[in-house]
Amino acid sequence: MGKVERGILNGTGYESWMQRRETVFCDEVEPEHVEMVDGEHVVWANRRGISETGFFDFHHIGCDHLGSVPSGESEIKVLLGCKAVQKVLLSSAEKTAQEVFQLDQILPHFLYIEDDELYLNPHGEKIAGHFVFEALAKTIEEPANCHGNIRSGMHVKPILKHMLGGVADHQIDEILSGLDFQGLVKHDDPFVAVVAQ
Repeated sequence: MGKVERGILNGTGYESWMQRRETVFCDEVEPEHVEMVDGEHVVWANRRGISETGFFDFHHIGCDHLGSVPSGESEIKVLLGCKAVQKVLLSSAEKTAQEVFQLDQILPHFLYIEDDELYLNPHGEKIAGHFVFEALAKTIEEPANCHGNIRSGMHVKPILKHMLGGVADHQIDEILSGLDFQGLVKHDDPFVAVVAQ
């Protein structure tokens, strides 16, 4: 992707948030992709800075709603509630699931329905576990592209569930718990993050 001209964000809620991050927190924010969805700016950006845990450098999604988030309130909660962000995440997740991982061709062979819910058989569940880890790794390997993730190295459970064809909630929880137990991911519902090796 690459940097975009900041002027296209003039007067937006995202610009307000970006200025706050840069002036109050001394972060460096570089928008790399901007989409207009239902009148809302959805931005994929690179952000660098220093926090209480040290230096950080990652890409993440943002939107105009961030500009009005009061200090101390959860920006992530606002992001996940934004319909425009949800549309961008679902669209990029579907593209990654189909074009990168070919899940639409692989998973149907392992799916079955029970009590009106979709499940993966044991082989499919193993494939799903590998996919989740690889999907998270892909967000670090190609951080300049959104793959349905909210941040480099971090997805949210509803998007992963969508990428896996909508399997039952408790099955996706089992898959994520298994990866967490193995020390491969950290699952703090709804967040799923790759564990630094």
